[in-house]
Amino acid sequence: MKKTGVAIIHGMGNQNRDFADKFIKEIKAAYENTDEGKYRSSDIYFKPVYWADVLNDEERKMWNNLNLDSLDFRDFRKFIVNYLGDAIAYQKMYDLKKAKIRKDISVYYKVQTIISDSLKDIDNNTEKGSPLVLIGHSLGTVMLMNYIYDSQKTPAHKKLNEWKDKCDTDNLTGLFLCGSPFALWTLRKKDFGEPVNFPGKNLSAQMKKRSRWLNIYDPDDILAYPLKNLNTSYKKISYLEDKAIEVGGLLTGGTPLSHSGYFKTADVIKMIADFLKEISPEH
Repeated sequence: MKKTGVAIIHGMGNQNRDFADKFIKEIKAAYENTDEGKYRSSDIYFKPVYWADVLNDEERKMWNNLNLDSLDFRDFRKFIVNYLGDAIAYQKMYDLKKAKIRKDISVYYKVQTIISDSLKDIDNNTEKGSPLVLIGHSLGTVMLMNYIYDSQKTPAHKKLNEWKDKCDTDNLTGLFLCGSPFALWTLRKKDFGEPVNFPGKNLSAQMKKRSRWLNIYDPDDILAYPLKNLNTSYKKISYLEDKAIEVGGLLTGGTPLSHSGYFKTADVIKMIADFLKEISPEH
C-alpha cells in the first residue's frame, strides 16, 4: 500500500519546532474517526516544515541593536517585526550564482532548501508515486507556491544552481492554503501572472480526478485573500476552490487576530482529513 506524504509549513511570526504536533494529532484522529475503522493514520507520513530559525536570530539581533524595547508601542512593534519582517526578508533579491559570489544567500534560497529536504524525507518514507499533499499557513503558503512554481520550470532551468538537487512536486495531489496572502504576491506579475500547474503531472487519471486545491480564508482575516477570480487562468482551474470559513476562538474569532487560528480550527482539520480519506487506497 502506498503511503500518502503530507508536508505542513508554518507561517509568519514566532514559531516553535513543535508547531504542527497538535495539528497532526487532530488530523490523525479525524482521519481514523469512522465506523468502519478502515482508515489508519499509519498510512500517512507527516512532515512538518520548520523555517523560522532562518530569521529568528537576525530579528532578535536587530531588536537588540536598535534597542527597540525603549520605543513606544513595544508589543505592536514586535508584531510588525515578527510578521512584516518575515515577509520582507523572504523576498528574492538575485539569483543563486550572484548570491554565492556575494556570500549572501537570501532567505528565499534557504527556505527552498528546507522545503526540498522535507520533500526528500517524504520520498524516503513513502513509495514511489505516492500522493503528495502540501499544507501551508500564511507566508508559508507563499513559500509553497514559489517552490511549486520553481519545480515546474523548464529542464534547462533545473540544471542551474537554483534548482540543482531539489525535489520535484510531480505527485502533488492536494494543496491546502490556509490564511494565504498569496494574492498580494501576484501583484508582481502582469495581469497577476499564471497559476501553478495543478495537479502533478505524474498522477494517474483516477488520482487527478480526486485532486483538490483549497484556498481557505476567514473574511475577517485581513492577511488572507481569495484566489479564484484573480484572472481567467485561475478561474479555469476546476480543482481550485476558495473556501470562506470562520476561524478562531471566543477572543480572536470575528477579528483580524483570527489569522493565527487556522491550524486549530475543527473545520480545517475535518476538510483535510476528509480529503486524505478520498485519496486513500481504502476509499
